[in-house]
Amino acid sequence: MEVIIKMPYFVTLGIMPCRGGMGVFIQQWVPVDTRILEFTGKRVDRDTINQFASRGVSDSFLQVDENEFIGASGRLDDYVNHSCDPNCGLEFEGDRVYLKSIKTIPRGSEITYDYATSQFVFPLRFSCKCDTRDCRGEIGNFDELTAKKKQYYLSKNIVAPFLVDRTASVNANKRKKIPSIKKRNGSGASERENF
Repeated sequence: MEVIIKMPYFVTLGIMPCRGGMGVFIQQWVPVDTRILEFTGKRVDRDTINQFASRGVSDSFLQVDENEFIGASGRLDDYVNHSCDPNCGLEFEGDRVYLKSIKTIPRGSEITYDYATSQFVFPLRFSCKCDTRDCRGEIGNFDELTAKKKQYYLSKNIVAPFLVDRTASVNANKRKKIPSIKKRNGSGASERENF
């Protein structure tokens, strides 16, 4: 069964069966940096997520801050799947969260994003079913990504702002802890060199 919905100001999307169950598919060619949909579920806190996790509810939550999440909306945004090699990413604008294309997307393609771009100490773990060449096998937290993958996502501006801030803070602390050694200069006097 295919359901096609036209969202105002965005693009035409359809919900169809896919490898992970149901997914959202684009019904038109989409260029890079195109806003596709908005995540519209109710905001909930970490305690609420932990209650869901204890009952076995395992998805439809998007982390937007260390202790704040967007829950299921009953709309298309609930069906956007994860990929370790996504064609979309998150775009944060004030309190609103959108999905935007980070690659050109051909008509008929499933739209996906990397859930790790918004996850930190996420209370739920998932097996990854994306089956891409770079599949990590498990959907985890941003800090578990490789340095190269983190840098790629940061360069695309598709990482949750609280994670961007945490990453900058961690990097600043690492720079503060870099050891220095003394070396001899040509005159026999020692000078400090930082690595």
